[in-house]
Amino acid sequence: MNQRRDAGRDGFSVVCACGISYNTDDRHIGKQIKCRCGRTVSIVRSHAILPNDNGTSATASEPPPKRRRSSSARSSSLANSGSVRKRISQTGAWFLALWTDALRATASDRVTRRWSARLAGLWTVSMVATWLLLITTSESFLPAMLLAYGPRFVVLVPLVILVPATLIFARIAMLPLAIGIWIALGPVMGGRVSWHTIGSAVPTSRRANTVRVLTYNTQGGRVVALNIRSLLERVQPDLIAFQECGDQLWDTLQAMPTWHGSRHASLCTASRWEIASAEAMPNADFARIAQFGFGGTGLVARYVLNTPQGPLIFVNLHLETARKGLEALTSQDGLLPDRASSLRGPQLKQLADAENRIDLNAQIRDRESERAAVWVAKGDKRVPLLVAGDFNIPVESTIFREHWSDFTDAFESTGTGFGWSKREGTWLHIRIDHVLGNSTAPAPVGAWLERDLGSDHLPVVADLRWGAR
Repeated sequence: MNQRRDAGRDGFSVVCACGISYNTDDRHIGKQIKCRCGRTVSIVRSHAILPNDNGTSATASEPPPKRRRSSSARSSSLANSGSVRKRISQTGAWFLALWTDALRATASDRVTRRWSARLAGLWTVSMVATWLLLITTSESFLPAMLLAYGPRFVVLVPLVILVPATLIFARIAMLPLAIGIWIALGPVMGGRVSWHTIGSAVPTSRRANTVRVLTYNTQGGRVVALNIRSLLERVQPDLIAFQECGDQLWDTLQAMPTWHGSRHASLCTASRWEIASAEAMPNADFARIAQFGFGGTGLVARYVLNTPQGPLIFVNLHLETARKGLEALTSQDGLLPDRASSLRGPQLKQLADAENRIDLNAQIRDRESERAAVWVAKGDKRVPLLVAGDFNIPVESTIFREHWSDFTDAFESTGTGFGWSKREGTWLHIRIDHVLGNSTAPAPVGAWLERDLGSDHLPVVADLRWGAR
């Protein structure tokens, strides 16, 4: 404990070991103060010898001589800067004291306190390791892959015991535990918070110079077709990208006025602006792979639109799913399905030599994303480009990070929540539907999920504003 004398006649300051200062006077000598860091400070006047400005010495019982001020402005500036430095120093000392106490708790004589603190720290370290594994090995390391494409909330299960135990036996250990919870909810589970969308639903009205994109995997579209008119009236999109779009949904969309539409296989695309050109990504090589059941069924359609702001490239895509690889874990056929038994030559050798179906599916999806990312961005890089659809990969996937990280993800930038657009059953919730833009595209200013309309996906809505970059 350090002490120093204030300028007041009877007043002096008592400074806690963590750096927090308390003003008091002679009337309180002998009493104790409970410091914010948890320590107890005894109020005792110090008579230590302190140096004066003129080189002489004075006891702490005498107020130091007042320093002459050259000007009021300079004095005020120095006082303010000194106050800021003091607050920063005190705050830093306070946090250091908290971390020191949390570390000491791991070596406490009390067994319950010691192990509560240790387990809290161990879980936090495990969350850091989980995050690193997720973003570096999600397509090559099976446990990381199962977490990337499975229910990630399982990482929170230990908190059912850890939080109560920490609060009861080692409250100071809530500091590292809180950091672990933040890592689990954010980097690991994909939670996002943005001032653009926090606490808000899809706005009924849009700002000027804004493009609204709707992307939705409709799971065949039969049920969605019954509700599509109300959805479009409520959301008022400018661009629509439907995946797994069947005949009934396409017919309903075509019957609606003021829309310019185009269909490629199960991709249905509509625009409020004229479609100047349309083309589909060549996939003959992937189609030959698709017959073996490991992947290669991805579809990509690219459109040039004549907007009031000039040409805009809009891409609707549906890439291969990781499910075709993960199904091998429960498949009765094993690595080779029955229909592949008649294969001959290099193709059969490739399948037979593959370590497992999961790795082969991951390789196919990686090459498919690589082809799609290069193909959609071909041509003049100055032309704004938007990509929307069911990517079947989360943003933490190494495939997504390798091939799509040059684009801006609307939900990553401006969404709030987890953005789980794929919801299968009770447990599987994952964000695999995205709206991306290149560096010259209108910048995202909001991204939301719409309510369920009869699919295993939810509609994703994104607002992007021209000139916002």
